[in-house]
Amino acid sequence: MPTQAPVIETERLILRGHRAEDFEAIAAQWADPAVVKYIGGTPSSREASWSRLLRYPGHWQMLGFGYWILYEKNNGAKVRLPVRLGWRITSVKSPPRSTAWRKWAG
Repeated sequence: MPTQAPVIETERLILRGHRAEDFEAIAAQWADPAVVKYIGGTPSSREASWSRLLRYPGHWQMLGFGYWILYEKNNGAKVRLPVRLGWRITSVKSPPRSTAWRKWAG
């Protein structure tokens, strides 16, 4: 079972685990009303975003699957929202949620 997000590289993208230096971008993302409009509707505080960032690596360590942050190779732009691709299904009653993404505004 992996204890951290593996790095995956394709022709166009790099997927990697979240790092502390991603915080400012993540805090800006989760504070944006347009981002959260259909996923709860309430923008997050910096404290809530910090807590969320700390949980991302924890998914990998505790469960062996979790979220990645994506980068476009051609311009280095981060793709918004964590992407969960490495899940495992443990019950037919609890299938994995849909993956969501959006490009960083900046």
